[in-house]
Amino acid sequence: MLNKYLTQVRRRISDPNGQEWSDAELTDDINDARVRVAADTKCLRQIITAITLPQNQELYNIATTVSTGTPAGQGLNVIELISVTIYWGNMRVICQNRSFTEQNAKLRIFQTYTTRPGSLAMIGGGSCYLNPVPDQAYQSDWDVVLVPPPLVSDATPETIPTVFQPMVQWFAAHLAKYDEQSLTEAESVFYKKYLTERQACMFAFFSSRFRDAYRR
Repeated sequence: MLNKYLTQVRRRISDPNGQEWSDAELTDDINDARVRVAADTKCLRQIITAITLPQNQELYNIATTVSTGTPAGQGLNVIELISVTIYWGNMRVICQNRSFTEQNAKLRIFQTYTTRPGSLAMIGGGSCYLNPVPDQAYQSDWDVVLVPPPLVSDATPETIPTVFQPMVQWFAAHLAKYDEQSLTEAESVFYKKYLTERQACMFAFFSSRFRDAYRR
């Protein structure tokens, strides 16, 4: 897949013979573009299961915590935490998303109060608070968006779904032209085309989803 991306990007930037950009330079741009595609489309959204919330712990480092779940070791690939679902008896309870300011004011007032958490607040770029403080250990699922592992050779499997792969070449070309300081071309041609392609790919992926096929 990497060779295909390299060919596509070279065609876009009119450098088919590699006279201006090396493969290493474009590979970096391609991998940066893949991260951008994953962030923009949420195409690598995944539920990480079997994460234990310890008793009396309210602050969680997202990367460390997610790495303890199943599949394991995904913490450093998380770029967004969407929700946390807690197992409570035979129920799954989704924590409400709040700003930390609101959660701090409403749910962290009583320092010794513990019960089943029901609210999630991000703090900084890589940590979150779950409140109220857990009164016991709870099992949970974390709904996250992941970045794809970098392509290092043509043998590296591509994890971005096929429908979103056409976006990669346009953002990679945008980065290559930006580094060249061809700013007008980078923004007016390649980034604009990326936005158009993103809209088309998102429509292709989501257009057939219906809440109820019987329209009830």
